[in-house]
Amino acid sequence: MLPFFRKHPVKLHLSEVRVLPRKDFLRHLEGGFFGKTPDNRLAAELKDVFAYPPAANVSVPGDQDVAIDVAVEGHSRGGWGDFSGGDLAFPIVWRPKVRISARVYNMKSGQSRTLLRVVERMSWNEYFSLLGSWRVQLGLGAPANQQRMLKLVQTAGHKLKSKIEAKLL
Repeated sequence: MLPFFRKHPVKLHLSEVRVLPRKDFLRHLEGGFFGKTPDNRLAAELKDVFAYPPAANVSVPGDQDVAIDVAVEGHSRGGWGDFSGGDLAFPIVWRPKVRISARVYNMKSGQSRTLLRVVERMSWNEYFSLLGSWRVQLGLGAPANQQRMLKLVQTAGHKLKSKIEAKLL
């Protein structure tokens, strides 16, 4: 192949991974300590998924050096409840979900190349089987415990990583 048609390889670097604090209405319905402060275990799980070299270690970035900022924009452990007023009651059901975004930008110029998002939800079958748990029925636990939330984050992270690599590599 001619040298001017050759595509130069892109070097991916991980810049920042963070969990944004929840501002949605459902955080009040989940009760307990769920969602009041950012959960750093979710960020640690994403750092394991995006095992790229740190962008802070690059002293002189080249033209093909690309950095990725990953953020958990929203997460919910799921639950159930109802709105009632007088004789009417409306059930509310929401599944556990995780919404992750990645901003990909050129390290040398700081110009954004793309913004990608992934939303991962628990399946309805798994969700309804967890709703039958006595802990959930008594209000002592959420349908998604910490281990299930980490699994959702890991699955969403792998989907986002494959999207990024398909777009850039």
